Amino acid sequence: ALRGKAQTLYRLRRFRESCDQFTKLCKKNPEDVSARNDFREAIARLVEQKKGIYNFSKMQEKASKTHPPLLDHATWIGPVAVRQTESQGRGLFTTEAVKVGDLLLCEKAFAYATEHHSRPTWSSTLHVNTETRTTARGGQLALASLIIEKLCKTPSLAAAITDLHSNGFRQVSTGLIDGK
Repeated sequence: ALRGKAQTLYRLRRFRESCDQFTKLCKKNPEDVSARNDFREAIARLVEQKKGIYNFSKMQEKASKTHPPLLDHATWIGPVAVRQTESQGRGLFTTEAVKVGDLLLCEKAFAYATEHHSRPTWSSTLHVNTETRTTARGGQLALASLIIEKLCKTPSLAAAITDLHSNGFRQVSTGLIDGK
């Protein structure tokens, strides 16, 4: 039960609480190597979340060895804030003096898709929209599908998409359809 609770808190990105549960688990089962490894990961995510300390070289190395490059890291928001401008919509502004090379924020992509370099583009899935006379293929189509699937499974994430800058267009209604 402790392992399940610690892992669930980790997936919810509640790393402090996850670490607390892993501490209890490791005290009860000091020989559990898997729990110690998971605890180390939770501690690393907590440091990333609280201090913005990342090992970018290690991240790049891991990303180059896996396809797709699945990286598990915490979000960190530094000295920045989103604010409304008078003429250009919203923008990202620094909240304190920064210098070249300072990390301002680090966030995982909402969703991403890639095409594998060894798979030719012509063998990719193709979607044709006859109403708009547009096509989407491969990674582009996979990305749209992943975003839709993610939003269907977790509707509370919709604001991450619907709150984006609309460039003056009327925002689309995002009410539930068929309970989703």
